[in-house]
Amino acid sequence: MLSFSFFSAYESFVEQSVSNYHGWGVAWYEGSVPHVFKEPIALCKSSQAASIIKNRVFSSIVIAHVRFTTNGGSRYENTHRIALTFA
Repeated sequence: MLSFSFFSAYESFVEQSVSNYHGWGVAWYEGSVPHVFKEPIALCKSSQAASIIKNRVFSSIVIAHVRFTTNGGSRYENTHRIALTFA
């Protein structure tokens, strides 16, 4: 199902990344462990996206984001709104 949202659905994340091309990311849980993968390039140009989405993200809690930058440029640090912090 997640793969469908990213690659095949009407207005999929890949389609949205054509105009929101400054980065993308996905966050998910494996059990109680959070994971984040992000890149400062368009999802549609990523050589890793399909493998990550299809082979690593198996969760009932997933957050994904494509980004068009309005501030801060296209950098890894501001690619995805999700950040892991441990208190």
